[in-house]
Amino acid sequence: MSAGLTSAQLCANLHNSLVQRLPRPISVQQTSRDLVPRLQTQQPDLYNDLEGTRVLEYLSLIDNYDAVDTRLTPQVRKPDPTNFLDYRDFDVGSEYRDHILLYPDAGSGNSGGVIYDTATDLATWAFFPPWPRADEWVPLEVILSQWIEQWDSGKFFWDDEIGSLAVRSWVPKDVDDAVNAWDGLMGAISARMPPTTSTPPNQAAEPILQRPQLERAMFHPFATVFLSRAARPAEIKWIAPGISIWTKASFAEAVKSEPTSSTRRQWINDRRFELEQIPVLLFPAVTSGREEQPIRVIDPAPGAADFDNEWGFGKFTLNRRAGLYFFPHPEAGGGDGVIVLKDDGNDDFGQRRGRCPWGPGYPTRLAEMLEKWKTLVENGTWRVGEEGVEGEWR
Repeated sequence: MSAGLTSAQLCANLHNSLVQRLPRPISVQQTSRDLVPRLQTQQPDLYNDLEGTRVLEYLSLIDNYDAVDTRLTPQVRKPDPTNFLDYRDFDVGSEYRDHILLYPDAGSGNSGGVIYDTATDLATWAFFPPWPRADEWVPLEVILSQWIEQWDSGKFFWDDEIGSLAVRSWVPKDVDDAVNAWDGLMGAISARMPPTTSTPPNQAAEPILQRPQLERAMFHPFATVFLSRAARPAEIKWIAPGISIWTKASFAEAVKSEPTSSTRRQWINDRRFELEQIPVLLFPAVTSGREEQPIRVIDPAPGAADFDNEWGFGKFTLNRRAGLYFFPHPEAGGGDGVIVLKDDGNDDFGQRRGRCPWGPGYPTRLAEMLEKWKTLVENGTWRVGEEGVEGEWR
């Protein structure tokens, strides 16, 4: 049995469930299962190539519909045999001929979407060129399940103001996931602290910061909700090597000390960005001497050479401090994205590399990053001492 499309019926049920979730403005009045006959008529050679494959069985089981708006989500359109070979418009090479563009990108460029490998029965999101890497392919059911979750969480929705399907930057579930991941990380650290200092996780009821203080600082709405919900641990000071938790005083001082003429403020003001688009320092990094550590871009490592260019991250930093930055990508539904910015200007730690298989990519989610940190604590990669995670920030 293929490791990819393990059950054509299971995947078809997921697709059909997506069709049922389409909002009323799409006006799906009637469905039919006519994709295979249409494929046979419109692409007879491709139909012959696909005979006996699991994807042909899948196409025979999924609901098709006629509608002015052919999108199945804000990011993809429904399968259409006339689009299956569109990827060949790009010079992808003869070795990639056993594929179909199953769910085309909903954008106007039509330069990609979810492509399906008929040989392995795996799928992934692709923009052409380049071709997706071998480790970026997943079973189709993973992609379809992610889309269902995004409909059910409210991330995908119908926007009455623009009269179209749209993607929310973040939803309450994203906050819940991040808070739960935070609690898990605090629990893992607390369980490994010396007995004299170990306390139950989240014993202190107070949040990391109060919401009014965050709102006065014009913090990103997601970061504001997270920091005002996540419980401040009673004894844990270091949540990762060299990364600490804001106190009310340290946060106020950091905000106050940023000049109004700073590159970050100028860059934001010049472009009149909304709060949903502004990166912020979520957890600051400090030196082993417990003093603030500025970012140094001296003999930068590969990937940091452009740090201070227009397209680099330097313009977003708060007083050029290192740490865990909230780096939202609202247009892709990545309003909870983060990066770890090291003192050499690199941001490679803990980042999701490669494409997101089910949609346009964005940085690692906050919940994902905190879960990665928990794993590093639990497997002993990070040592834990009297004040939390030990080690140098590097």
